[in-house]
Amino acid sequence: MHLNLSLFREAGLELDRGNIARWNFYTTGINADLSKPWLNVNSNREFSESIVLARSSRYNNPLISYSFLSEYNVVFVGVKQEYEKMKRSIPNLVWHAVSSFLEMAEVIKGSKLFIGNQSFPFSVAEGLKVVRLLEVYHRIPNVIPEGQNGYDFCFQKHFEYLVDSLVSNDKRFVYV
Repeated sequence: MHLNLSLFREAGLELDRGNIARWNFYTTGINADLSKPWLNVNSNREFSESIVLARSSRYNNPLISYSFLSEYNVVFVGVKQEYEKMKRSIPNLVWHAVSSFLEMAEVIKGSKLFIGNQSFPFSVAEGLKVVRLLEVYHRIPNVIPEGQNGYDFCFQKHFEYLVDSLVSNDKRFVYV
């Protein structure tokens, strides 16, 4: 069977809302349980005490500052230009230049927490179902964490609270 995985672009869907992960469900009639892991890789244990961060240049919530992460061990995966921009907010940020998407997935899986915006690295974290935190861009909220360990935020206070709760393992108010 041949599936046209670009058909959703022609189907009249509003691509600035909904859930990107479900768009092909609408055009193929095939559905999956997105609350369960759909990627599996080995963990890179080198990052077990790190927050791994990826923030693309698109879908940045203007209400969010990452500077408070300076008090944490944060490793950036992504392109150098994005890293350099984030380093202005987090001076002790470390860049781990990955050589493949597989390596990126292994780093994400091995991390204590993954933080990302609506970009490919977050999709990887979503597929792995690691502890993950999504920066939602309020104008185009088309990525939705599903299942265990997935959280999202639009406001600074919530972002800081979630990071602190997830890193300290204080699960009193966080769904696990």
